[in-house]
Amino acid sequence: IICMREGTIEQVGSARELYRFPANRFVADFIGVATFLDGTIVRKDGGDKALVRLAGGIELWSASAAPHPEQRDVTVSLRPENVALSQSRPEGPNVLTGTILYESFLGGHTEYVVDVGGFHLKSRSLDDLAVGSRVFASIDPQKVICLPRQVVTGAAGPVEASKAARRGCRGRAREQHQPQEPRFGSGAEEE
Repeated sequence: IICMREGTIEQVGSARELYRFPANRFVADFIGVATFLDGTIVRKDGGDKALVRLAGGIELWSASAAPHPEQRDVTVSLRPENVALSQSRPEGPNVLTGTILYESFLGGHTEYVVDVGGFHLKSRSLDDLAVGSRVFASIDPQKVICLPRQVVTGAAGPVEASKAARRGCRGRAREQHQPQEPRFGSGAEEE
C-alpha cells in the first residue's frame, strides 16, 4: 500500500505495517480508528522506551520512541483494541483510572468511550461494563505509538493538529479531523 496525501507519499508498506507502525498521524488516522493525545517525552529509558507526559500530568510508557529520537513533542496513538478495560486494577505500567461515558454493542464486542483525566479513550471489549462505572484502562507499552506532533496551517496561522480539531480549524492537513463522540438514545430528545 502507498499512503499519499496531496500527491506526497507519506508511507509505503503492507496494511499491517501501516496500521501497527504508522509514520505519522495522517497514516494512523487513514487506516483504522485511534485515539490521538498530545504529549511530551520527559524521559528515555534506553533503547526505544520513553515516558510520555500527557495533559493533566498523566504519564504513559511507550516502547516506540526510537523512530523519532530528536522529537520531544509527540502525539500518542492508541488503538481501541489495545486499551484493556477491567473493574479491578491490573498489575503493570500504563494503568489509568476512568469512567465509562458511552457504550455501543456491536455483536462480537462492545465499543466503549472512557473519560480518563479529561480526555476520552476508545476501547473494545468482550466484557459487559456499565455506563458510568469506574474502570481501569491498561495499555501495553508496545502498543503506545509515539508519532511526531504535526502542525496544520489555517486562517489563524499554524496550530497543533489537536488544537485545530478542537477549534474546528480548516487547515491544509487532514489531521484536524476528529470523529464525533457516538450518540446514543432513541433520537426523540434530538431536534
